[in-house]
Amino acid sequence: MEDFSLQKILNHLSKVRVITKLKDGGQKSVFVAYHSDFSNIVLKVVVPSNSDEKKRALREINITSGLTSNLFARLYDFGEFEDNGITTIYIIEELLNGDSLRDVIKSYAPNIIPISLTKRVMDSLMEALSITEPVKLVHRDIKPENVVVCPERIVLIDFGIARRLDMASITDSFALFGPMTPGYAPPEQIKNQKRKISIRTDLFSLSVMFYELLSGSNPFHINADSPNQAITNTLNFQPASLTTLGYHPSFDTFIFNCLQKSCHRRPANMTQAMLIYNQLKWEV
Repeated sequence: MEDFSLQKILNHLSKVRVITKLKDGGQKSVFVAYHSDFSNIVLKVVVPSNSDEKKRALREINITSGLTSNLFARLYDFGEFEDNGITTIYIIEELLNGDSLRDVIKSYAPNIIPISLTKRVMDSLMEALSITEPVKLVHRDIKPENVVVCPERIVLIDFGIARRLDMASITDSFALFGPMTPGYAPPEQIKNQKRKISIRTDLFSLSVMFYELLSGSNPFHINADSPNQAITNTLNFQPASLTTLGYHPSFDTFIFNCLQKSCHRRPANMTQAMLIYNQLKWEV
């Protein structure tokens, strides 16, 4: 993204002062900034290259603005400008006081994270999905990179490819693959089977991450030297039982119910999923 896009935004945002860039990928750049009303913030600047990218950016804003729980990052402000036919969208969000779950996992390597932290993460994300399900929202990208561990809370972030089931899909129906992260996305998302996307999709991804936290490895990344191999593993490979690592069989019951290749064999909703989840025996 060109620097002039940021400067154009800052010309309209007199209360914002950029501190540093966090990342720059595709049409989106992310900065840590200071806002005179909100103190330290995250500033996202999006320059969509086509109408679909603009729709996706605006949909993310629409989605996050409706999530008021502490399990999600707060959205403070947003807007868009057009200059010489180029649209620029800005989003001002809460700067979270924490580390990504991926960084936390790395900090404990080669050991796994404490079981108490795994429970805290899972309890929070199960609650988060209990909030998103009634509003027909599917995150579609649950993974350690999109979970922030703060001292006082766990936060699910990045709704960039989230799907509102009561709104028309943006992804091309004839695309070979749907938007996803290989190794975490379930078969129906991999195959772009839009009508099968549901809360069951997020339960699959969450359970992959759960397995990773308990075992130390994403089961679909084992022996996968490419994204395509991770996809193949997801479609064909059955992970090993967690009882071999000393976990109670109740963990297998929950995880493997949610990791069924056919989405219709997974728990149909969060009520069913919670009934199984609440039977977990956390004492190892």
